Amino acid sequence: MTSLLVSGLMRRGKHVLWVLAVIRRRRRRQPWSFFGYVGIAQVLVVNPDLIITDIMMPDLDGYGVISDLKSRPETDRIPIIVLSSKTENEDMQFTLSLKADIYLKKPCSIDELMNSIEKLIDK
Repeated sequence: MTSLLVSGLMRRGKHVLWVLAVIRRRRRRQPWSFFGYVGIAQVLVVNPDLIITDIMMPDLDGYGVISDLKSRPETDRIPIIVLSSKTENEDMQFTLSLKADIYLKKPCSIDELMNSIEKLIDK
């Protein structure tokens, strides 16, 4: 069974529930966190196949989460999808330069999210 880590999407409560509902419907198990540091700690314990994160989080933003995880040999291979309301091109380019795999702008369609998940899991 594929495991996903969903982190930092609470600032848009609807999106958290929507993302979790979509993933549950696809029978995936997923731990989740509202905070960047807790999310990193969960990644180190769970070793998920994929991470979905936001940029704006209360303690450590998504940029910090991505930088931290991509700098560790034990987590640098885990694909990261960023689901964010930050829609400026500079935000997307900076996030991808940190080695995030996919950047989706909120709101995105269920199909767009699921296609992104399947694309990265099938690699």
